[in-house]
Amino acid sequence: MNALYVPLLEGSAGTRQTIRSMQRLVLEATRDPDVVRQAELVVHEGGAPGGDLRSEAESIFGWVRRHLTYRRDPTAQQLLRDPRLLLTRIRDEGWAAGNCANHAMLTAA
Repeated sequence: MNALYVPLLEGSAGTRQTIRSMQRLVLEATRDPDVVRQAELVVHEGGAPGGDLRSEAESIFGWVRRHLTYRRDPTAQQLLRDPRLLLTRIRDEGWAAGNCANHAMLTAA
């Protein structure tokens, strides 16, 4: 588990760079049994009916929104926190901080 400060390239190259890093972190997290179990618990506690993907997504989105406090990145940098690190902080402290990319990655994972 880690957090990456990535100096951004200019323009669309920086966007592609960020998305590639996000994809890698989300893919690694989705293979972690603890992340999968947390998603199952969130969906169950959210009352989503089995097989209702929209309700499941709403449960997960709402949970992330309640537990992840928004923090802005420094100018011209992108901080990507591993979703597994964020889950650990939320379990230990009840909350974590992250930017929009972190919110998206934790929700996707």
